[in-house]
Amino acid sequence: MSNIFSYTKQPLPNFKPTQEYIMKTIGAVLMLSFSIINAYASEPDPVKVKYDACVKMMEAQPPAQAIPCFESVLEMDTMSVSAMYYLGKLYLQTKNYDKAVESFENLLEIEPSDQWAINAYIPSLDGAGMNEKALKVAEKAAAEFPEYAGFHAYLIRRYQARDETDKVYKAREDLLSLVRSGHYEGLSSEKMYVRDTFKVGEVLVYGIEYFRSGENSPQIFSFITTYPDGKEIKYVLSYNKLMEEMVRKKHGADALPYFFDAFDGRQQSLVTAFTHEPKFEELKEVVKKDLIEDRKSFRACVESPISTKPVPCE
Repeated sequence: MSNIFSYTKQPLPNFKPTQEYIMKTIGAVLMLSFSIINAYASEPDPVKVKYDACVKMMEAQPPAQAIPCFESVLEMDTMSVSAMYYLGKLYLQTKNYDKAVESFENLLEIEPSDQWAINAYIPSLDGAGMNEKALKVAEKAAAEFPEYAGFHAYLIRRYQARDETDKVYKAREDLLSLVRSGHYEGLSSEKMYVRDTFKVGEVLVYGIEYFRSGENSPQIFSFITTYPDGKEIKYVLSYNKLMEEMVRKKHGADALPYFFDAFDGRQQSLVTAFTHEPKFEELKEVVKKDLIEDRKSFRACVESPISTKPVPCE
């Protein structure tokens, strides 16, 4: 018996592992490694579980109810930029602007190039009363990320409110160029953006530009008036391609048949055929005039595309 034990304790003389032995050994080590990894992977990440639950809550319930959930995610993981983003968006939706600003600033310290966060940070600053800072952030962002359409749309709206017409036209050309090349990032819709908002008395008016496909297709403007009782009236500028030949024969090769109507049960009224692409400011004045005149009638008495005589006022 002792001879057997003493023999087995001795190293094997001149042992040379074969290639098959080496491969089997490596395979056994890999199998053991995979088993260990799978064992750890089977344990759910508590932060991810909580975060996923918050996202489902946000999608299914009013925004305010998901705020404490995302706040708890940040207590578990203070560097979760996704939680910061959604929390900032929820604060913005619930008009808690100071908290929204704080959330986005924390996020941008970690991810300064997050364009979606910057796009939400800007209206948060506006809501918190930091309008000049919001404008500077937007101008810097538009320069750093020239293909992000949302920054240009914001600049148009701000410049419009400040009556900086030259800057409005420059920002608008930049935006239209992006849209025509398929860049819609940051816009509320691929088909439109809000160019201006203003009030006439208690009536809030949204001035909207709609995009049309094609390099040379004219754009469409509309104005949506919202009354305190919730009623809305829409003023629409439309381009009547079927009347191009008639209008140009009457008014020259550059004439374009545009119509501006109010659809609220009143008689639809022809406004004008511009000889240039319509200027937003001109249409805005028509809307303001109509609202100021207590909406007794649509009093835009301007040149008709098929007659040199003004359209008679009602």
